[in-house]
Amino acid sequence: VCLAVSLNRRLRSLTNCFIVSLAATDLLLGLLVMPFSAIYQLSFKWSFGQVFCNIYTSLDVMLCTASILNLFMISLDRYCAVTDPLRYPVFVTPVRVAISLVFIWVISITLSFLSIHLGWNSRNGTRGGNDTFKCKVQVNEVYGLVDGMVTFYLPL
Repeated sequence: VCLAVSLNRRLRSLTNCFIVSLAATDLLLGLLVMPFSAIYQLSFKWSFGQVFCNIYTSLDVMLCTASILNLFMISLDRYCAVTDPLRYPVFVTPVRVAISLVFIWVISITLSFLSIHLGWNSRNGTRGGNDTFKCKVQVNEVYGLVDGMVTFYLPL
C-alpha cells in the first residue's frame, strides 16, 4: 500500500494518508513485534532481557493503539465523505489530516512508551517483566481505564 501510494500520483489523496499510516503501522507491527511474540509464545519464556521487554511491550501497545486510531479516522473520514459530500473538501483539509495523524501517534506513544517506561501502568511501583522468563504488560486500574477509554470507547 505504501509503495503503491508513493509511486502512483492518483492515489495520493487525503483519505489515503490515513490508509498509508495504517499500512505503516501494520508493517511495523509485523516486523518489530510479531517475530518476538512468536518466539515468546513458542518457547514459553522471554529470552531477550528486561530492557527489551519494556521496548517490546511499548511497541506492541503503541502500534496496536495507532492501528485502532487509524481505523477510527478512516471510518470518520468516510462517514464525512458519504453524509456531506459537498462540504467534505471544506471539512477535511491537509492541515486537519496532518493534525489528526500527529494526534494518533502522540496518543499512541503517550499510552505506550511514556506510561510503560515511567511505570504509570504498574501496580505498587513494579514494572512489567520482572520475572526474567515472562514479559507482559502490567495494567493497574487507572491505566486500564484511561487506555480502554482512549483506545476503544471514545472512537465508538
